[in-house]
Amino acid sequence: MEARAELYENEATSIRSALESIRRRLGIAGNSPAIGALIQREKMRMPDIRDVARTRARINRSMRDRQIQILELELVRSELANWSPDPGPTGEDEQSSVYRQVEAELLAQRLQIIDDLTTDLNRYFVVLVSLDTAIQSVSMSVEAFEDFALAESIWIPSKPVIKGQDLLLLPGMMGEVTRQTPGLFEESIYKSRHRLWITLVAIFVLGIAIRLLRPRANKAMSVSLFETRLIDVAGPFMYEVLVAALPTLCMLGTAWVLDAPDLESIVAYPMGVAFSGMVVPVFFGVLLVRLCKDDGVGQLDFGWSRVACDVVRRAFYRFLFPAYAIVLLAGVLETYGLMTGQRTGSRFLTLVGVVLVIVALHNVFHSQRGLLAGQKRRGLLGSKAVHRIIHFGLVAWATYLGILIAIGYSVAVQAFFYRTILTLWLVAVIAIAGGGAPPTVPGRTPANSRRMAANSA
Repeated sequence: MEARAELYENEATSIRSALESIRRRLGIAGNSPAIGALIQREKMRMPDIRDVARTRARINRSMRDRQIQILELELVRSELANWSPDPGPTGEDEQSSVYRQVEAELLAQRLQIIDDLTTDLNRYFVVLVSLDTAIQSVSMSVEAFEDFALAESIWIPSKPVIKGQDLLLLPGMMGEVTRQTPGLFEESIYKSRHRLWITLVAIFVLGIAIRLLRPRANKAMSVSLFETRLIDVAGPFMYEVLVAALPTLCMLGTAWVLDAPDLESIVAYPMGVAFSGMVVPVFFGVLLVRLCKDDGVGQLDFGWSRVACDVVRRAFYRFLFPAYAIVLLAGVLETYGLMTGQRTGSRFLTLVGVVLVIVALHNVFHSQRGLLAGQKRRGLLGSKAVHRIIHFGLVAWATYLGILIAIGYSVAVQAFFYRTILTLWLVAVIAIAGGGAPPTVPGRTPANSRRMAANSA
């Protein structure tokens, strides 16, 4: 345990030294791509702050348990110290005297054992305190480095301007990763089989739950609009959430299996990072497509227009889902290149994904052909000028981020691109599509007419 505390202290010292070294080089060399690449390589060597936090939480629980044990031993010792044997009647025989003597010796031995155990627990508690202090030092050092990397990556390019040579490197790097992938999955079956089985069982259970709940969801959606209760809306929506969670669980399970410490393949970590990074976009994408399907929850219960749902669904099938797959592959190559110190040409794939997202945003938010077209809202959102501003702003923002990626500001921009363009814009889609084109008869859309006709039949 003391050696472990010393190891954490050395790790914290190493992180602080790396941070100071980068700061000195930054002052000498300025905002150069070499410094940006160095920051990213050092960041990859850092321990995961979440793992450090979980380790410290376990240490704190162990410290609380030891404190409780020490208090319990002190109470037991206090009771034993105040206990005295029964003196017995006057004129007792020699055998009773021997019994009392043996009893006193056993009591003294038990007190000595309790004292020794308390001493050991106190010593162990002190070691736990030092270990907690060392882990806290590591956590603070990692946070300081990540704050520095996040602040400086906005201004420091991590790569030079993209060139044609990067495109020539792409096929070779893709082939290199592809050749190692079968061996990785074979290795994960043997060395990460417990995680693999847990993931498969979880996916199987979720699949069975979706299959069992499907009739109930369809029954709730077949209720007439005028008889709809809250559960008839919330039930189908939660069913769609479960369906969207299935591919998400597959991706999270894959990332968890590839994160096993026993895996030796160099492509395990890049794939795990890429899969976990695309979980949120895939979840919201699948959920929105499910809500926008024909006679889905979006049209039947949320009042979304068929035109808006068709626009969103086409954008995902034609542009966004392919963009997700391309960005996933680009993420694998990007992390693989950082680990091996090679140029992989992954930015070309990232830029292809950016272009697909830009086209999707253009189609979805177009003021004449998108979901904003034909809306007869009152107020600010009903203005055509506002529609044009929303359309131009989203497309221009994605284009600007793509340009920054091309000229080398990849790290912070890519993170912002993943979290903003691929996910948060979906909230805007839901908000704008919420009103949809008003039906000709209030409360009676074509979908609801089919629903009520089915009920009558």
